[in-house]
Amino acid sequence: MYLFLAGNHHLAELLAGELKRGTDEVMLTSYHVAAFFHFEDTYIKHKYGLMGPHAIGFLKESIRSTMQAPSALTVWESHKERFNDEFTDFLDLTLAETTSWTAVVQ
Repeated sequence: MYLFLAGNHHLAELLAGELKRGTDEVMLTSYHVAAFFHFEDTYIKHKYGLMGPHAIGFLKESIRSTMQAPSALTVWESHKERFNDEFTDFLDLTLAETTSWTAVVQ
């Protein structure tokens, strides 16, 4: 649903009018929320053994890449209550590790 909204300008424009927000903001927010649900799905599949050990490394890299965008961080902070607590802790820890690693590299 979120990914559909992210790619459908007409629907996003209608929703933006109701929310008193810009169409681009609605589309970008929807894209980020869709990405977070994808990340959560991957995390849960890995947790229950439905994905191999490579999944967590790939997931962390995908999170790090996505979260480089300031808009992704903003959307995460305002929407993270929608997600499983364990996944939320995982994503926040991945962000903290990334921040620590980035500070050391710079």
